Amino acid sequence: MSKQLTHTNFDHFYLSDGMLKTLGRVHYSTPTPVQAATIPLVMAGIDLIVQSQTGTGKTAAFAIPIIEMLEHNPGTVEVLFLAPTRELAKQVSEEFARFSKFKKISVATIYGGTGYEAQHEALETAQVVVATPGRLLDLCNRGHCDLSKLLIFGLDEADEMLSMGFAEEVDAIIKMLPEERQSLLFSATITEDVKALGKSMLYYPEFVTLSDDSVAAADVTHQYFPVSGVGRQRDLLRVLEYEEPENAIIFANTKGDTFAVTRFLKRHGMRAEVLNGDLPQKERERTLAMLRNGEIDFLVATDVAARGIDISELSHVINYVIPESAEVYVHRTGRTGRAGSRGVALSLISPREMATLFNIRKLYGMDLEKRPLPAPAEIIEAKRNRRLADLDASLNQASLPYGAALGLAQQLVGSATAQNVKLLARLIALADKVAKGQLDDVDLRPSTPAPVAVAPPAPAVEAAAKPAAKAEKEEPVAEVAPAAKPRVRDEDAPAPRAEAAPTEETAEVAPSRRRRRRRRDDDSAEAAPAADAPAPAERKEKPAAPEASTDDERPRSSRSRRGRRGRDRDRDRGERTEAKADVAKPEARLAPKGDTKPTPAIELEAEMSRIWVNVGRNHFEAADQVVEMVCFMAGMDPEDLGSVTLENSYSYVEVRDDYFYDIITAMNNQDWNGITVSAEPARK
Repeated sequence: MSKQLTHTNFDHFYLSDGMLKTLGRVHYSTPTPVQAATIPLVMAGIDLIVQSQTGTGKTAAFAIPIIEMLEHNPGTVEVLFLAPTRELAKQVSEEFARFSKFKKISVATIYGGTGYEAQHEALETAQVVVATPGRLLDLCNRGHCDLSKLLIFGLDEADEMLSMGFAEEVDAIIKMLPEERQSLLFSATITEDVKALGKSMLYYPEFVTLSDDSVAAADVTHQYFPVSGVGRQRDLLRVLEYEEPENAIIFANTKGDTFAVTRFLKRHGMRAEVLNGDLPQKERERTLAMLRNGEIDFLVATDVAARGIDISELSHVINYVIPESAEVYVHRTGRTGRAGSRGVALSLISPREMATLFNIRKLYGMDLEKRPLPAPAEIIEAKRNRRLADLDASLNQASLPYGAALGLAQQLVGSATAQNVKLLARLIALADKVAKGQLDDVDLRPSTPAPVAVAPPAPAVEAAAKPAAKAEKEEPVAEVAPAAKPRVRDEDAPAPRAEAAPTEETAEVAPSRRRRRRRRDDDSAEAAPAADAPAPAERKEKPAAPEASTDDERPRSSRSRRGRRGRDRDRDRGERTEAKADVAKPEARLAPKGDTKPTPAIELEAEMSRIWVNVGRNHFEAADQVVEMVCFMAGMDPEDLGSVTLENSYSYVEVRDDYFYDIITAMNNQDWNGITVSAEPARK
């Protein structure tokens, strides 16, 4: 018998004042269709077979009338409900406990995988028992559970119960029950096995169906992606990057697949955990709590482990491999679109799995929309659109007055120069920080240098500074001389040098790399009076261990190149010194011909550290392209970067220490010409 659905309110069911108050506290105002159709029949004492989609509120459909009919009678088991999994048993038990607070009816939850002692104690005062078949049968055989006075017996997810192989246990439990009882059977699908079970446990039942045409949840959109079956993990990643679901359960058919998929997703920076039968109960509960609390985004699970999971705000269900059974597909996709929420069910289907797709369409009339796998350009566009939408929503909440800035915005959009693009990128980054409440580390004040108090120079410094000042008056065009002059060793220069004292003082506070490089350059300048002069013997005997301890993070090839450049600069300085070139002349102060690097004095103004980037020669032909990418994505200038080392699949980039983590944060998980960039500190 199929019941016509009617929408009403809970007042029409003649419930007690205590139940109505309880429903108000849990914000139950209007019954769902399955509740409206089922509650009156349960209160009338009629046996029922109820076919309803998963997540439509059917637990409350039988819990509310059952609690209403019970009287306070602790220690006598009057209601028994069987569930196929521990998670579903706990969910049903919590619903019974929530609706029975005003009557103080005790509920016991019985399932395997945990100790007996606590369950024995719960059964001593229990009036309602929610159990899995195996553990309950064990307790009944031990004499710890008396079912002789049972009034109501029910099965939740009966089709799942039978598909998991609990038919024998259910039959054994039914034989222990009194004949005069009310029986209720709830199932998402009514298979032949379910019909046979109904005949053995029900007496003149009413058949209530909430889905004459389809057993699938009405609020779930079903789609599938044709895949080759090879590289399925990569296909799954493309779908996740395009959809960016808030959270999802990813179903796999085997335990091995759950572990492999979880490892793959974690390697790509996604928050995923595994859920399968190998995990102990406490670990499974902890993993489910992490998904509910938003600590992870994806749960990779098998059917057995995920049966009975109730997560009200689950946005997506994804079939990594479509199940062989059409009924299992219905139960999987029923995890989303619950309690009136919208949901999406996505499946990856290879050619050999198309038969299951035809069975789903034939048996349940479900139409799965076909979609092509998203291309990299589509993924990038989707991410950008979502980010802009999030920024727009966040800034709308701030209610910022923007009318006066419309003209400036139009000018920026109308002339999309490189500078304007960079400005817009910085504004978007600023809006990001506004949305996240991270303005404490943003300084928008003009970068006007503050006046610096200069201490009187030491006598030795004054003596060396006078000739320099005189040279400035004679040759005013050469203002870069102070940066290059300390690097030139002139036999006729006054001693001691003006830079001797400051260099020693700076060496005490500067990082070890700066001190070592400066000392090495000074030694080279003193040891190379001519281009062809051999290096002194003591330079070769200098121990190298201390330098290696601090330079291990730099590639050996990079160090050797830097050494050659240093020797070339020293040799050029020696030639100029031997020729007694006038240091005041502009051409003497310029870098050697062909050297586009800044002078060593400028190089030492900022310390550099290396970051690791997951792109190399497989995406770039030259280091300049890497520099361009870093500058664009992080809003930096080429002067803020140092050397670039290109490997086959990754690169090392030297960046300024003071911008180090800012650059990593700006680049990480961003897209560049179809590449998802990962950046992190280089390992030593």
